[in-house]
Amino acid sequence: MANRFAVASGNFNDTNTWSTTATGSGGASVPVAGDNAIANNRTVTITDNPTCDNITNGTTYGGTAGGGFVLSNGTTLTVLDSVLTGGTGGTIRLAGTDSSTVAAVTIKSANVINTDCILHSGTGTLTVNCTTVLSGGTSANASRCINVTAAGILNLTASTITGGSETVGTTGAILGGASSTITINAASLTGGTSQLSPAVNANGGICSITGNLLASTGCHVVTVISTTILTVLGNVTAANGRNAISGTTNNAIRVSGSFIYSSDGTPPITQKLILNTTPTLAFTRYALNGAGTYVDMFTADNAPLGPATGDVRFGVSYGSGQVGTCQVPAAGSVALGVPVDNTTGTAVLTADAIWNSQTSAMTTAGSVGQRLANCSTVATTGDQIANLT
Repeated sequence: MANRFAVASGNFNDTNTWSTTATGSGGASVPVAGDNAIANNRTVTITDNPTCDNITNGTTYGGTAGGGFVLSNGTTLTVLDSVLTGGTGGTIRLAGTDSSTVAAVTIKSANVINTDCILHSGTGTLTVNCTTVLSGGTSANASRCINVTAAGILNLTASTITGGSETVGTTGAILGGASSTITINAASLTGGTSQLSPAVNANGGICSITGNLLASTGCHVVTVISTTILTVLGNVTAANGRNAISGTTNNAIRVSGSFIYSSDGTPPITQKLILNTTPTLAFTRYALNGAGTYVDMFTADNAPLGPATGDVRFGVSYGSGQVGTCQVPAAGSVALGVPVDNTTGTAVLTADAIWNSQTSAMTTAGSVGQRLANCSTVATTGDQIANLT
């Protein structure tokens, strides 16, 4: 693994930009897979689709903190190991006022040391794919993994997103601006260890999350500020003393999923809530005694948690508007003493009743019943009955 230090502001793919030492001369090879790219207080512009192991504008590998890597339109940066930052202004940046600008970043994980790993201060679209865990900062300098300002658009995919341990400033693994549009897909999002370190800090704009939200006792998962429009497709779970979503009366929060109170009765959402039009397979879990016992209430379509309509007597309404379809015979149609429904049969069957029923049913041409009906005299011996015409 080799270190490459930027010793001049220039293009990433230009050898004049790079040196093997922080104070050396340009002319070293361009960073590739297996190398660490260090901004060294220079601005490096990405004009193609480079790949390296690590990128930083801090002092992790030596050099001077500051500078960064600027994405151009149509480019993709791939970082195989992690993104580390220690300077100001963001390690990886997408800027500009052209809303048609599109760029992408693929990273294994994001581990914030200071300020922002990725700063999106433009109006274009940035796509970030994090193949493992994206987490918030661990310093006291308002660090964020991804900071979206202005009217930028962020499309983020990650396996897990979690808050950090920040104690000051406007923090969070992801910070959205007043006019930003953020779309997140993750298996789970969890709160950090400090009350100022949520997984997502939506400071206005539009934020859409697909994934389950799980609060920690240290911090909620999503903070919604100002007039943020938040939509969540997933379960929302509170921790003892901590909501999963913390908002104000100005927010529009729409959720489709299950609402799970903590064992001490803390609700999953602090402020007003609007259900999505078709919440599916969802339930609300309420604390029953404040010490770990719950009662669950389910949506009508949560069929595995209730009887099927075919298991319920015909015409009986139950659940949330469901009606049974099981046809159960009346007690008068079942033999005396035979269990049926919630009682026993009451029908008394006699020999005459059985004979009359059987003979009346045998009316088809050629049947015994039809022949008997045509006989003026019924013989009493077996051979005579056999010869009836």
